[in-house]
Amino acid sequence: MKKLEFPLLILLFTTVFLHFGFMKEGFFIDEVYTYGLSNSHYAPFISDVKDLSNGWALYEKDDFRNYLEVTDNRFDFRSVYYNQTHDVHPPMYYWLINIVSSLFPGSHSKWLGLGLNLLLSLLTIILLFFLSNQLFHRPTSSIIVCGLYAFSQIGMSTALLIRMYALLTPLTLLLAILVIRLMDCHYKWYDYAALMLTIFAGLMTQYYFVFYAFFISLSFLVWCIKKTRIKQLCFFSASSITGVLLMILAYPAVLSHLGGGGLVSGNNALENILDFKHWLQQGFLYSFYLFKGLHFAVILLIGFLSALVINKKWSSFQDSITPQMVIVFFPAVIAFLVIIIVSPIAAVRYLYSIIPVLLLIIPFVLSFLSASSKTSIFDVAGYVGVAITVIASLCIGYFQPNYIYPDKSDIRTAILGKYQHCPCVFITKEVNPCMTEAMPELELYDNVFLSKNGLCDEARAYILESNARDLILYVGTNRFWFEPTDTNLILQRLLDTGIWGLPERFPNLVSDLSDVFVLHRLQ
Repeated sequence: MKKLEFPLLILLFTTVFLHFGFMKEGFFIDEVYTYGLSNSHYAPFISDVKDLSNGWALYEKDDFRNYLEVTDNRFDFRSVYYNQTHDVHPPMYYWLINIVSSLFPGSHSKWLGLGLNLLLSLLTIILLFFLSNQLFHRPTSSIIVCGLYAFSQIGMSTALLIRMYALLTPLTLLLAILVIRLMDCHYKWYDYAALMLTIFAGLMTQYYFVFYAFFISLSFLVWCIKKTRIKQLCFFSASSITGVLLMILAYPAVLSHLGGGGLVSGNNALENILDFKHWLQQGFLYSFYLFKGLHFAVILLIGFLSALVINKKWSSFQDSITPQMVIVFFPAVIAFLVIIIVSPIAAVRYLYSIIPVLLLIIPFVLSFLSASSKTSIFDVAGYVGVAITVIASLCIGYFQPNYIYPDKSDIRTAILGKYQHCPCVFITKEVNPCMTEAMPELELYDNVFLSKNGLCDEARAYILESNARDLILYVGTNRFWFEPTDTNLILQRLLDTGIWGLPERFPNLVSDLSDVFVLHRLQ
């Protein structure tokens, strides 16, 4: 049975993933950016698709399609590179999305990203099992931690979010595995080459990779000094630094990104470090999100730690800690705290790549309890691994994963059934975030008139040209991200025409950046 536990876990995870994958009906704004930045031809943002020099433009269906899909330019890696230099992230994950999209041109189905993420998530589970087994040499404990991660809200959300975190997570685990291998006397020269490439790939995926990479490297170098492994220290340093330099040479835009003044930038991170009020706010919010996202693991850990205290084994707990555990786990704790402080908003996705490493505390405590138990109850239970994954998978039904938006299908049905041929006006002072968030809906209309100048003369002419009974109006109103448009003023100007009746809120719309209304013709 023990040989079947891990394959069964993989099969169960794939089944649950596909279940939620079919449930996923909408996209988080960053997921839309993923498709656009990966597949648009030298047009990083939707504002680059049309000429907005006059403050307005008419978007057709093909404009949205060409932004989100690979059409004529397959495997367009230079375009992806160009687009990312104008964004705030490196291009590795976007290259992978472009490859998958190029294999299925003319589509921006959710399954392009989900299919890639499924492969990366399975790789994450395999690497987590390997790392846990490498540290604790207890397959049952390793299967338990894999189940706790894979079926947690955070683990499943990482897989379902079509974003670079699905790639960053296995790269983080791979880095930890390579460092453990280098602590072994039987390491090979190619382990250093793998270390260099892993650091390069991690930094080319997401800049937050640098935190864990830096602290685990520092820990390893301190260990080398204590063990007087000067030659290994030199090789490790050379490999790590080479990986960083290769990243800077391959993607020099990193320097401008980190020195920029945007919300996601080095300057913003520095401001957050110096703002102690920000620390408290972030800490409170992240604590809530983490308990919700890892509920079963947290409860189990509390139970295990309580067992240590009750059995009076806490005094010998410290003696069981190995250098490998310290070098892998504690850099993750430090990186975890740093990310909480520097992150621009309290979004648990910034921690996704660190979570599996932090969960290694579970097999550590479990292995210690098993070793100190006269009955070795945790080793005898060969079915524990399977049971724990089943229980955790049932728990995820209560704490549903993020980023699936199951009600979004109702919006598309309403648009396609009644409003797709109606005039649609989008009025906002900040084009990219507003239109990007709404793009899965906007692409359903025959066309969309965008105005940065309020209800300008061109927008009025566009509305009056149509004899449709209904008018769809989007107004950018989020005050946190940009200067909002005066919704009441726009609505009043439309009512003053005497053509439209009182506006109605668009039903079931999930939107943080815009208010959406339906106006019905009076005559």
